[in-house]
Amino acid sequence: MALPPFLLGGLAAFVHLLKVVGPVQLAKVSALATLVPPAAIEDAARRAGDKAELRRYPRGHFDIYVGEGFEDSVRDQSAFFLKHLKR
Repeated sequence: MALPPFLLGGLAAFVHLLKVVGPVQLAKVSALATLVPPAAIEDAARRAGDKAELRRYPRGHFDIYVGEGFEDSVRDQSAFFLKHLKR
């Protein structure tokens, strides 16, 4: 059985995620997501355990690059970097 391309990409990304030693921030959008299934991101976060921080945004995939979505995303990313780079 052939896997859909988005699953192949997700699988490759997940394999690399397991090799990451430091903390990881994963962004997840709600049911509005059309490119990456939200369940796949939640599964990756669960498997990464304590080193993963999951953020949920009630927007579409590209909506975090403009307007209010961008502001929310940048705020969360900045907080993530400040938290982990101060060590």
